[in-house]
Amino acid sequence: MTTLELLRTHANEIKPEVLREVERYIRCDPGILAGKPTFVGTRVPVYLVLDCLAYGVSKDEILESFPTLEPEHIPAALKFAGLLSNIR
Repeated sequence: MTTLELLRTHANEIKPEVLREVERYIRCDPGILAGKPTFVGTRVPVYLVLDCLAYGVSKDEILESFPTLEPEHIPAALKFAGLLSNIR
Protein backbone atom coordinates (compact mmCIF):
# COMPACT_ATOMS: atom_id res chain seq x y z
CA MET A 1 0.00 0.00 0.00
CA THR A 2 1.41 3.39 -0.96
CA THR A 3 1.39 6.32 1.40
CA LEU A 4 -1.36 8.03 -0.60
CA GLU A 5 -3.46 4.85 -0.49
CA LEU A 6 -3.00 4.84 3.28
CA LEU A 7 -4.29 8.41 3.42
CA ARG A 8 -7.30 7.46 1.28
CA THR A 9 -8.21 4.69 3.73
CA HIS A 10 -8.53 7.42 6.36
CA ALA A 11 -10.42 9.79 4.06
CA ASN A 12 -13.34 10.08 6.47
CA GLU A 13 -10.94 11.79 8.92
CA ILE A 14 -9.51 14.18 6.31
CA LYS A 15 -11.12 17.22 4.74
CA PRO A 16 -11.76 16.25 1.10
CA GLU A 17 -10.29 19.48 -0.27
CA VAL A 18 -7.03 18.91 1.62
CA LEU A 19 -6.71 15.35 0.32
CA ARG A 20 -7.46 16.55 -3.23
CA GLU A 21 -4.77 19.22 -2.98
CA VAL A 22 -2.20 16.73 -1.72
CA GLU A 23 -3.07 14.27 -4.50
CA ARG A 24 -2.85 17.05 -7.07
CA TYR A 25 0.81 17.70 -6.24
CA ILE A 26 2.12 14.42 -4.81
CA ARG A 27 2.26 10.95 -6.38
CA CYS A 28 3.48 7.49 -5.37
CA ASP A 29 4.55 5.78 -8.58
CA PRO A 30 6.34 2.42 -8.27
CA GLY A 31 8.40 3.38 -11.33
CA ILE A 32 9.78 6.53 -9.69
CA LEU A 33 12.07 6.19 -6.67
CA ALA A 34 10.54 2.80 -5.80
CA GLY A 35 7.16 4.37 -5.07
CA LYS A 36 8.32 6.94 -2.52
CA PRO A 37 6.10 10.03 -2.51
CA THR A 38 7.38 12.49 -5.10
CA PHE A 39 6.07 15.73 -6.53
CA VAL A 40 4.01 15.44 -9.69
CA GLY A 41 6.10 16.08 -12.78
CA THR A 42 9.40 15.62 -10.93
CA ARG A 43 11.63 12.99 -9.40
CA VAL A 44 12.03 15.07 -6.24
CA PRO A 45 10.99 13.10 -3.14
CA VAL A 46 8.69 14.81 -0.66
CA TYR A 47 10.93 13.86 2.27
CA LEU A 48 13.79 15.87 0.77
CA VAL A 49 11.77 19.09 0.78
CA LEU A 50 10.48 18.38 4.29
CA ASP A 51 14.06 17.79 5.48
CA CYS A 52 15.13 21.09 3.92
CA LEU A 53 12.32 22.93 5.67
CA ALA A 54 13.17 21.25 8.98
CA TYR A 55 16.75 22.50 8.68
CA GLY A 56 15.65 26.06 7.99
CA VAL A 57 16.14 26.19 4.23
CA SER A 58 13.87 28.87 2.81
CA LYS A 59 11.16 28.23 0.23
CA ASP A 60 13.08 30.33 -2.29
CA GLU A 61 16.29 28.37 -1.70
CA ILE A 62 14.42 25.08 -2.17
CA LEU A 63 12.85 26.26 -5.41
CA GLU A 64 16.22 27.45 -6.64
CA SER A 65 17.90 24.16 -5.74
CA PHE A 66 15.16 22.05 -7.37
CA PRO A 67 14.08 23.90 -10.52
CA THR A 68 11.45 21.28 -11.41
CA LEU A 69 9.46 22.19 -8.29
CA GLU A 70 6.59 24.65 -8.38
CA PRO A 71 5.82 26.95 -5.43
CA GLU A 72 2.61 24.96 -4.76
CA HIS A 73 4.60 21.82 -4.07
CA ILE A 74 5.94 23.13 -0.78
CA PRO A 75 2.63 23.73 1.04
CA ALA A 76 1.39 20.41 -0.38
CA ALA A 77 4.37 18.69 1.26
CA LEU A 78 3.53 20.27 4.60
CA LYS A 79 -0.12 19.25 4.32
CA PHE A 80 0.97 15.73 3.35
CA ALA A 81 3.18 15.48 6.43
CA GLY A 82 0.42 16.87 8.62
CA LEU A 83 -2.06 14.31 7.33
CA LEU A 84 0.37 11.44 7.88
CA SER A 85 1.13 12.58 11.41
CA ASN A 86 -2.56 12.46 12.28
CA ILE A 87 -3.37 8.93 11.08
CA ARG A 88 -4.53 6.70 13.90
